[in-house]
Amino acid sequence: MEKTEIYSGYEYKEIKGSYEKISFYLDSYQCFGWEVNDSVPAKSNHLHLKRNRNITNRMELTRLQRNFEADLEKIHALEESKRSVARITSAVLIALGIIILACAVFAVTSTPPKYMICALLGTPGILLCILAILVRKPLVRYRTNKVAPILEARYEKLYEICDKAKKLLE
Repeated sequence: MEKTEIYSGYEYKEIKGSYEKISFYLDSYQCFGWEVNDSVPAKSNHLHLKRNRNITNRMELTRLQRNFEADLEKIHALEESKRSVARITSAVLIALGIIILACAVFAVTSTPPKYMICALLGTPGILLCILAILVRKPLVRYRTNKVAPILEARYEKLYEICDKAKKLLE
C-alpha cells in the first residue's frame, strides 16, 4: 500500500528590521515555530519565515507571539527615544540660533546699519548653533543610561516569552 503525504499548509511572515537585529529575530521567531522560507530570495534586512498551520498549540503560540511583538515595539520606541530627545533639543537650539542670526542680519541691512545690535545678536546666535552640536552627545549618553535598565527588563521579558513558546513546541 502506498503512503500518501498529507497536505500541510503554511503561514508566511516577513520581518523587516535592522541588519544587527536579524539574528535576534531569527532566534526568537523559531521559538514560535517559524522557520526560514528558503524559497524567497533573501535581503539583508528582511526575514521571510513560514510555519506549518497544523502546529500543536498554535493558538497559544500566536498569543505569545503577539505579546512578544508588542514588547518588541516598546523596545524599538525606547531605543529610538535615546536619540530623539537629543535631536529635538538640537533642532530647537539651532532654530533659535538661526532666528537670532536673522535678526542680526536685519539689523545690519537696515538703513542706517545698526552694527552694535548686529554684533550683540550675532554672537548668541552663533553660540546657540555651536551649543546644539555640543549638547547632542551628552544628551544621548544621558538618555541611554536612563533607558538601559528599562531595556534590560524588556529583553528579559522577551526571553521569558520565547522560553514559554519553546516549551509549547516540545
